[in-house]
Amino acid sequence: MEDYCESIKLVEERKEDDWQRPLTEYEKKVISSAVGQVNWAARQCRYDLSFGASHVQQLAGAGDPQALVWLNKLIRRSHQDFIMKIAYLGCPIEELVVLSISDAAYGAQPKGGSQGGLIVAMAHLDVQREAQSTRLQRVVRCSMAAELTMAAAAFEHGDYIRAVLAEIMFLRFNLKAWKMSASWWKHIMVLDAKVAFDAIVSEMAPTDRKLIVDIAILRETLEDEKGNSFLRWVPGQEMPGDGLTKWNDNGALARVLIFGVWSLCDTELAARIRRKVADRKRALKVQKDHGTKGGLC
Repeated sequence: MEDYCESIKLVEERKEDDWQRPLTEYEKKVISSAVGQVNWAARQCRYDLSFGASHVQQLAGAGDPQALVWLNKLIRRSHQDFIMKIAYLGCPIEELVVLSISDAAYGAQPKGGSQGGLIVAMAHLDVQREAQSTRLQRVVRCSMAAELTMAAAAFEHGDYIRAVLAEIMFLRFNLKAWKMSASWWKHIMVLDAKVAFDAIVSEMAPTDRKLIVDIAILRETLEDEKGNSFLRWVPGQEMPGDGLTKWNDNGALARVLIFGVWSLCDTELAARIRRKVADRKRALKVQKDHGTKGGLC
């Protein structure tokens, strides 16, 4: 893979005084060819290149000549040394945990588009004590909508992996009853967006009808005792999906890929963030109560 990435050539950028014209057809073909090469590496094991490839494609689709600049940034990143570890989990396949990890960046892409990223990973049970990056196809109205849309997609991918494991392992696997077999493996959906996490676990319903459907599906699945599915929240600094939604990410994706280690354990950082959120909610409630009393007076 190193030799393959090193063979990807930088593209010619425009001169400093020539950034107003939209991309020419020739430039679009050059970009398409180069980003296609990077995309192949990204889909094999260089998941750290996924966001950059998607970003360049979106810029090129909008005719923005900045696509040439970002493409060269991406190619230079692909040339950097990157050793991905295929971790030995040290447990039977029957004891694996399937993780569906999702993240989203609302309105951060060309034309106000939102970016979503998901990772489906298989881990040892001790993970409680693993890509893809794409522009969201559905127009969303807020950050919570972007997070929930991606969470629902990630959860479906995780269930698919559980079904594949079941078909591999069980001689009498029945496709029509795949959920029963797939539930043998624990499935954990992981989010870092507290607002999306709260929307799923609370009884309140949003006003957006499309969100109501996504939340209802996720709640129904997670509340099914036979489904063996769970929901976890982690701090943003620990979210590997961050590297699939932005260029300057938190570094968690690279750490997971290079060291093959991640944890869903509660940390002091997570506890500190929860305390800050709780303090902020209490402060807002006090302000609201004071405002209501003032109005009555």
